[in-house]
Amino acid sequence: MDLTHRKASEEPLPVEWQIEYLGGRGLAYRYLLDGLNREVGPLDPECKMVLMVGPLAGTLVPTSSWMAVAAQSPANGKFACDMVGGGAAAELKFAGYDGIIISGKAAVPTFLYVTDQRITFERANTLWGTGAQEAERAIQEKKWTYRARVLVIGPDGEKLAPSACLTSDGRRQGGKVGLGAVMGSKNLKAVALRGHGGVRVADMPGFLDFILEYWGEGARENRGRWARAEGEAACVSCPTGCGYLSDGEVSDFPANEAATIWDSLAVCRLWRPPLDILAEAFCRVTGVPTTPEVLRQAGERIETLERLLTDSTMAGRRG
Repeated sequence: MDLTHRKASEEPLPVEWQIEYLGGRGLAYRYLLDGLNREVGPLDPECKMVLMVGPLAGTLVPTSSWMAVAAQSPANGKFACDMVGGGAAAELKFAGYDGIIISGKAAVPTFLYVTDQRITFERANTLWGTGAQEAERAIQEKKWTYRARVLVIGPDGEKLAPSACLTSDGRRQGGKVGLGAVMGSKNLKAVALRGHGGVRVADMPGFLDFILEYWGEGARENRGRWARAEGEAACVSCPTGCGYLSDGEVSDFPANEAATIWDSLAVCRLWRPPLDILAEAFCRVTGVPTTPEVLRQAGERIETLERLLTDSTMAGRRG
């Protein structure tokens, strides 16, 4: 993807690389090294950003739906790679691609729409400045499909914060070393993915037997999305529901990561369910990394704001 000239091209994935650098992370690093220019900084237009998936993405293999996002980190200048869960990896495979290499800088805020081996450059002027979830919903509405998976940045990425993340599926974060800022430096608000294809397996009966041997009959249910019990949300082809759905009373945020809340409890020794949920929602919307310390500080600021608003309201009523 050349954002500067709004051009897209395709190339086959070298067979020898598939063998030598198995998996999305290894391939992402290999593409970053290809044609490396040490004079290029993390936020320069020439800096490449790579989205890559492994050979099992889009299949029934549990926990295989991870996308590697790699670039030079604005935080330290080194190569960095983070993994994003949800459905983005599978959707990229369904669209006919193993990866996307992004370079250049768009003249105006832009989002990329990738579907069935076709790529379009779309204006994102009205989305610039919006939160990650709002932008994701707007892109899905524009493309008439809520099945699209969107990798999107919030205001932190737009402002080139060195710790800015990108968000997918409303709550899955990646790139805690500033990869959201790399997108922002390219005027790239989002990458939307929607595919209607699939992943062919040479020996499907043997493949299913292998999966069932380790995971049991549950793997046959609901096309590999069998972990969505009531109140839980899981990545594609994952038996672990690590997100808990909000009932809408505390926040309209679709779901919260159980691991994030547990980290907040364990590290910060706090358990404030409404504040924790709101703090995590704030981080997801803006693109701030959801580390325990950040959640603690966000929760304290929300608590202070609520107290000030309440005191002000009560003072006004008394007056």
